[in-house]
Amino acid sequence: MGENKIIRNEKGQFIKGILYSPIPFKKGEHSSIKTEFKKGQSPWNKNLKGYRKGHEVSQETRRKIGNAQLKEKNHNWKGGITSLRGKIYNLFEWHQWRSVIFKRDDFTCVLCRKRGEHLEVDHYPKKFGWIIEENKIQSIEDAINCFELWNINNGRTLCLSCHLKTDTYGNRKPK
Repeated sequence: MGENKIIRNEKGQFIKGILYSPIPFKKGEHSSIKTEFKKGQSPWNKNLKGYRKGHEVSQETRRKIGNAQLKEKNHNWKGGITSLRGKIYNLFEWHQWRSVIFKRDDFTCVLCRKRGEHLEVDHYPKKFGWIIEENKIQSIEDAINCFELWNINNGRTLCLSCHLKTDTYGNRKPK
């Protein structure tokens, strides 16, 4: 058997995917008779559609597995560090406020008038962060009770490209 040689270009760099071998590789052919699939033989994974498919697990076992991975026991747990902003974004009131503004603006960007784009809701003219600071919102309860945060006159629908160009995107300072 000869040695495999890796082909290089004129600069001496490797050419990706090219490997010279004196024994040609023939697609679809097996190197050994043992690895070939025999005619009429059924594959080992026929009718299996996933790991342990068909294996019944009781509700009690499912509950135990779920509880074994909660909070501190989960390898991704970072000590409950979800920010106040993240908690507000998960509130029912936030989703309701967004949908009311989307419907009011007819699911159209108010700046470029595009429809069918990735749409976002922007607090405007008063930024989300300013409302949090001015009303001294420290908890979810404070956020729920803050009228200014849920005021539909302080929101607009923007596509992502228009939103990125605004002063109110993220934590940007006004110009």
